[in-house]
Amino acid sequence: MDKQRINDTISATLYAGAALTAVVDMQIRKGLGVKEFVTGKGPMAFTTPVLTLFGGVIGGLSATAAGMEFLSLKQQLESTQNSIDPWLEMRHAVVGGQMAAFGAQALLGMTYTARAIFGIMTVDAAIAGYSLCMGPVTILIAGLGVLYLIAWFFQQKPLQAFLANCCWSKRRARDLGLISPEAQQREFAQLYRILYAPKVSVEVLNTTVYSGDASGIRNISVIKRLALDLPGAEPHSTYLALAMIGDPIDRDTWHEQLKRNPYSTAKPPRSWSDVGMYWLENSQCTWIPHQEGQGLRLCGDFSMSSGLSLPPANASLRVYYRTPLIALLGDGAFVGGERGVAFTITQDDGVITLRDDPTPDLDRARHYLLSDQQQCSSYLQPTWQK
Repeated sequence: MDKQRINDTISATLYAGAALTAVVDMQIRKGLGVKEFVTGKGPMAFTTPVLTLFGGVIGGLSATAAGMEFLSLKQQLESTQNSIDPWLEMRHAVVGGQMAAFGAQALLGMTYTARAIFGIMTVDAAIAGYSLCMGPVTILIAGLGVLYLIAWFFQQKPLQAFLANCCWSKRRARDLGLISPEAQQREFAQLYRILYAPKVSVEVLNTTVYSGDASGIRNISVIKRLALDLPGAEPHSTYLALAMIGDPIDRDTWHEQLKRNPYSTAKPPRSWSDVGMYWLENSQCTWIPHQEGQGLRLCGDFSMSSGLSLPPANASLRVYYRTPLIALLGDGAFVGGERGVAFTITQDDGVITLRDDPTPDLDRARHYLLSDQQQCSSYLQPTWQK
């Protein structure tokens, strides 16, 4: 997982934690009517205002989340180089303001909480002072939230950003310098990835397996069906090769474990292996419905067989796909570059498109060539659907 995606994940998790903390705060103060926490007895008793305590925690979590999003947006701006979206810049600036505002909330909460704990001021005075200072901060947070929504709504989509900043755009028309062939190829490769990027969708199935616990069964989630959309593809003019690995249950090892300990509550063992052939055996190729676009859709189930005891819970897929237009860039040109496009699929997180993440196991898996722009396998022969 690259740094940008890690930052986005951490930011979303912290924002969720802040929201959950706010719910707990409201339940304690409004639902239970608790205004303060008292710890200790006698001279060692400490009184903590609930409002300032939770306000500081919420502000701290939100400030950290905004900081991680700030880093993620900074990486996006650095990667765009000359094609910077002004709305993305605005969003980056707004998130910086949110980080400062949430930081102020955290500082106020911790300050007034500490004053109340050490007896510098009463609980009522701490709550009143915190509420008074949080008035303008709350207005600032609300205003920044509105600006964030505006910037997010108007932020350019990938195709808009490309058309506005490519070397043939109006924005760069005044530059009369010669455009190098390498720059033109990079522009074409970026455009082809936007237009022809394969799309993966999955269907998750909840099923049961034998277990040694009291119920005798265990519920697990597996990938039942996987569909691969190839925009702009035609059977005899498309190059398509793919590799797929998954983690089905290791049936032999699982049976051995149950023989040694019939009451084992351990999770069924899984091992990564090539599952591409099992998916292809049950796949069907159709045309993408005209309401959704144009191209081919390869859809298949992970059905149980002699080699596949249960469908995998996680899978990784690499697709080498090009159309005749992309072939103009050279023999090694595919959508996404020389290594094609890679996806990781989990029953929890769905489909994630990998960027430059290393995939050693997937690289060693068998690659299935379905079409080389001259000969096309039966797997890529579309059938008509009513």
